[in-house]
Amino acid sequence: MLPSDDKDYLNISVVIQGTLPTPRIPNNHHKKKQQSGKQRNNHKHHTNFFKASGILYNNNKMQVTNGSLRAAATQTGTTRDAKQQQHHRDGSMVIWKALRIVLLDFPLALLFATLLSVYAIRNIYQDLYVPLMDRATRTDADLDSEFTYYHRYCTEADLTTTNIHDLVANPKAPVAQGVQQMMEHGAVVIRDLLSQDTVQRLRAYAVYRNTHIPDEEVYPVSQGHNRMSFGYDATENPIVVQALKELSNNRYLKQLLAEILGDPDPASSEITTITAYYNAPPQAWHSDTKEDGNALKYARTYSHSYSLFLPLQNTTKPMGMTDLCPGTHYCGNDLSAMCEMNKMSLADADPSGPHFKAGDGALLNQIVWHRGAAHKDPNSLERIVFIVSFLARPDVTRDPRQLSRGTYFHQKWNMWGHTWKDLMDPMRSMQKPFSYLRCLSLWKPPTHNWGYDLITSGFMRFSNEQLDDAAISTRLWPRLDQIHFPEWLRSDVPDEYELGQKHSWKFFLEGTMDRTMVFLREVFLKSHALYIGVCVLVAVVRYLIIRRSPGEALEAVMAPIWRLSTTHFTAVICVFFTWSHIRNSRWGRAVLKGQALMRPFPKVTMSKSEELTLVSDGPTTFPANNDVLFGTRYDAKFLGMYEDYLHWHKGNKPYNRAIQANAPFYESYQRLPAEFDARLLENTIGSVEKTKGRFLQQDYRTGSWHVLSAEEIEAHVRRDLAYAAVPVKAALRTTLRRMIALGRFAFGRETILMRKGVVYLHLLEKRLTEKSVTVPAKEESFKVEMVVGRPNLVLLPTGKPKETYVPAHRRGPYLSDEREEEEPFPVGSTVYVEGYARGQEGWDRGEVMSISKNGDFTLALESGFNRRGIPRTKIHKYNPTTEGDIVEGCFEEGLEDCYTGVVTSVAPDGSVSIEFEDGDFIPRHPNFLYYTPPFEYVPPER
Repeated sequence: MLPSDDKDYLNISVVIQGTLPTPRIPNNHHKKKQQSGKQRNNHKHHTNFFKASGILYNNNKMQVTNGSLRAAATQTGTTRDAKQQQHHRDGSMVIWKALRIVLLDFPLALLFATLLSVYAIRNIYQDLYVPLMDRATRTDADLDSEFTYYHRYCTEADLTTTNIHDLVANPKAPVAQGVQQMMEHGAVVIRDLLSQDTVQRLRAYAVYRNTHIPDEEVYPVSQGHNRMSFGYDATENPIVVQALKELSNNRYLKQLLAEILGDPDPASSEITTITAYYNAPPQAWHSDTKEDGNALKYARTYSHSYSLFLPLQNTTKPMGMTDLCPGTHYCGNDLSAMCEMNKMSLADADPSGPHFKAGDGALLNQIVWHRGAAHKDPNSLERIVFIVSFLARPDVTRDPRQLSRGTYFHQKWNMWGHTWKDLMDPMRSMQKPFSYLRCLSLWKPPTHNWGYDLITSGFMRFSNEQLDDAAISTRLWPRLDQIHFPEWLRSDVPDEYELGQKHSWKFFLEGTMDRTMVFLREVFLKSHALYIGVCVLVAVVRYLIIRRSPGEALEAVMAPIWRLSTTHFTAVICVFFTWSHIRNSRWGRAVLKGQALMRPFPKVTMSKSEELTLVSDGPTTFPANNDVLFGTRYDAKFLGMYEDYLHWHKGNKPYNRAIQANAPFYESYQRLPAEFDARLLENTIGSVEKTKGRFLQQDYRTGSWHVLSAEEIEAHVRRDLAYAAVPVKAALRTTLRRMIALGRFAFGRETILMRKGVVYLHLLEKRLTEKSVTVPAKEESFKVEMVVGRPNLVLLPTGKPKETYVPAHRRGPYLSDEREEEEPFPVGSTVYVEGYARGQEGWDRGEVMSISKNGDFTLALESGFNRRGIPRTKIHKYNPTTEGDIVEGCFEEGLEDCYTGVVTSVAPDGSVSIEFEDGDFIPRHPNFLYYTPPFEYVPPER
């Protein structure tokens, strides 16, 4: 046997056995050329080696060759098998890892993320939505200090027109004309908003939906017998998409709503149809939003909203076309009787026939009184009306308003959060699942705006008892069933009639979240304990039974823990950033700072003497319809046209006309003798005195109205004339007033900077209208000369000492001393009437509509009826209740158990504070529990 230390031989022997790679045959001949000095020695060494082993080498030469081939073949097969086994092991490992991710890692991570999400939701609810809910809540006591107008009692005399064609807009005219029509009448008719093809197809689809709508999607409507209403998803059918596109891309409609709402991209609040079948009864007269919670009296608390009615067929009166009472969006009393006697049907708006044409639209202020008439034509189609509604988008940092009370806001849940821009192309931004994210305020396209999201609007509504009393069981519960939310995780449904909606919803939501957290926490702890326990058991088995090293056994525990840490940390990061994003969003920061839905007016605090000069010290009073009102609580761009709401108040209309007529002469008249200026003021003020109106200013702190003194009236009239005379000054005045309102009502209004700024801005507004020329001391220095010139032409003094130029066509009325004999009860004045109270003895109150030649009166009474032929002897002067009046304060309805007292203050809703003769004091005594002797008059119910 050869020596075992010979490596070449060992390689050959191992190859013969087939256990190592192909043997290395010694061949060092190439070294001869490289190492000539060692060539002979190496050759001699190898020659001796092979000689010594010649027998083995020669005898087994063939055997070595054959063995090498067999070994190579065996090695090739072994390698192939090893690769197959490795590939099999790799595939098994991939499958195992996939199963482990699907069955273990992902469920555990999802469970953990869900638990964190519920905790985050509970935190957001507690820190953001509970304060928001409390701020949204408005009780009657809260609203007592939030008046911007007053509780106005209307009669037939307050209807703004008897001609339905006054409501028809002209799309070719400036949009300002349509705005004027809307603010004047509360409604505008717009032609050809939908094409006839769209109308027909949308009607066919509505008929189909009416027959296939599930009960839980049917919306309640007043007088619902033979009536049906349901909401649309904007993308549920191509014809709905087409109809919304046509409406939202109508240039005139878009500009009109933008001007009225003060928002170029208003929020959507309703997409529905209402169907009235034959024999549907007439609806009760109503306004969609109610006077105890809308922009009529609380313009900075509630948004004003508008509904567009689009009949999908030519609609006649017998088919139940909508009836309307124009001008009633300024009225706070019940107008059912008055509207029934003075109704106007929109079916008369089309001059081509006695019907409202399909595709035309009627845009209504949701405060204006209207109703759906009875469908009593058996030969006609069912009346289907497509309705979309809009209001200004919420602005949490500047706009404290919320949704008005009373209306249903019928809109499918996933349509909340959208705006006008979305309706222009619904398929792009309103499809599912994006509409789900939008309505929950989780996501929107970067170039689009937020509307009112589902959660915020829901909290606003149930905080003010504006949902159905059984909304949890009838509305929310079915939705939870649809998403398969387990019943055993839901809280018990409380008695909403007993607790009220706000507390019922809080009880249900908090109970459901708490149950869900407890359940998820238990599942989380048990599942993770089981998972880690199994991992430890596997490590013990590997160490004790399979005899693996401690490091390998420990790896069986640490690897799963590392995977849990990685997946769970990812879940923590995702949930944390979502939670942080919500809290640090513009909305979240506004809620946390107390800015969102803050009270529109601060508590009454006034400690600086200079601030007291901004408030009239005249007596408080209850406004009358023919009074001129100088408001202090509007002046905000976000109010839209409601910033000028008082411009259309009945008493302000003649005053504004006088201002516009006299303003062109105000500047030039400052250069004339004082008599000219005095007569100009007298003429302006006289336009109000003719109707027995007064000049009132609002206290910006309380909302109450104060009677102005003669000096204050003159100062107001001078400022109005001066600003109206110069358009640039008028624009500057608007800006100044908005800045003053910001200082008074915006966030941070309590700071010294804001309060000081208001004083200086107010002084600046006054100084901009101070006289810039000196009136000559002596009248004799000028003389009046008649001239003939163009209308509105004012010639300034030429410098000659005794010459003054006065427009001849304007001179007469201002310089005339003639006075017509005044009628004590002129048309438009409010009076008491004796013996005509609802058909029985007593007192009623109303407005003079006309006076016959023989002196008899026709009155429009607040009770809703008219009385004609009333003799003058039955008419008595009405003096609005004013601070200092002697009244009888009563403690039982029907004006019973009454005692004499003095009025110490009057609120905008007509309630008074009374100090009785015995020293007792009652604040805010309601207007149906006191009267001014001898007029035992009780105002009609609201």
